[in-house]
Amino acid sequence: MEEICNTEQCTGCAACYSSCSHGAISMVVAKDGFLRPVIDKEKCVNCGLCIATCPVNKPAPKTEPIGTYMAWTGNESQRIASSSGGVFPAIATAILQQGGVVFGAAYDEHMNVRHSCIESIDELPLLQSSKYVQSDIHEAYRKTNAFLSQGRRVYFVGTPCQVAGLKNFLRKEYETLLTSDFVCHGCPSNDLFQKQIHAFEERYHSRVKNFSFRSKKRFGQGYDCELLLDDNRRRFLNAELVPYFYGFWKNITLRDCCYQCQYATTGRVSDITLGDFWTVKRYHKGTKTSKGISLIMANTQKGEEILSAIPELVLIPESLDVAIKSQGHLNHSVKMPTSHQTFMDSYSELSWEELRKSYLTPSTSYQQKMRLRNIVKILTLYKLWK
Repeated sequence: MEEICNTEQCTGCAACYSSCSHGAISMVVAKDGFLRPVIDKEKCVNCGLCIATCPVNKPAPKTEPIGTYMAWTGNESQRIASSSGGVFPAIATAILQQGGVVFGAAYDEHMNVRHSCIESIDELPLLQSSKYVQSDIHEAYRKTNAFLSQGRRVYFVGTPCQVAGLKNFLRKEYETLLTSDFVCHGCPSNDLFQKQIHAFEERYHSRVKNFSFRSKKRFGQGYDCELLLDDNRRRFLNAELVPYFYGFWKNITLRDCCYQCQYATTGRVSDITLGDFWTVKRYHKGTKTSKGISLIMANTQKGEEILSAIPELVLIPESLDVAIKSQGHLNHSVKMPTSHQTFMDSYSELSWEELRKSYLTPSTSYQQKMRLRNIVKILTLYKLWK
């Protein structure tokens, strides 16, 4: 076999890699920086399991939401440490208290984004906070299967395509498996993120220990980057002026499949969909959003039951129509800008500095506008009003 699915539609979910018992498939960084499956013809026995497991070839079943909610957790520390309302850590805590395990995206010691599992509440901060990077699934599907086979409860959180990959890999339903996807804008590559991290380290002459895309410390819920360095220095950065984030926000650096995403719909592959309630003030006037407000969809009875069983969660029913108006990617994919293809074509040939100058730097007027906006927010105590 030459390929498992159409290259432009490949999500990099790694279901094919995980399903191959002959070790014939490797996830390799391609010229565009994304992980893609490569077949070792010497090891391949042409069983076809990888093709049958791939969600591009065999889409995972979708269900329409049975309940939509404005939500947040009453646990203030978990809510503040989260990107929005802290629903994920509330659910994760409930699973961990039952002796279960939780899978999600975490930074490793080199700031690579990998899908990792935790078994204690003390480890929960590793998985909290949005990471706008395509995580490396690595052994997460296989480990999930192993835990389920032992009778353990598992809570798996990932992009819709990663949840679909897991479902196809498992090939059967487990009562002890709970899944969450999130309303996804699209994913840049970990390879590109590493270039940004190395640029930070050269600029500040210190190793990067942590990077938050959604720090609430200055402006509350929204987009504000916080950089933690090895010498414990902290730097707050305008999100739109960070080259990596600018490329993500302008849809320049996303994976090809993100522009034709089969999961940008109200039909979901998970038990619970997580998201931000961006338009909450339009429908719930006077609501304070600084600490974070989530938009949650329960897509299965299992998802509905666990949400209602967590006493810390505040759940206020909302309509699906309002959810779509708050999260546009519930009914359409991102649009591909003209610069996307030229960026990808030149990705392996240009240095980080050349990529930054050519594609990832906003105009001078835009930079001035963003800096002025943040100054005004600080002077007007915007966080307290929000």
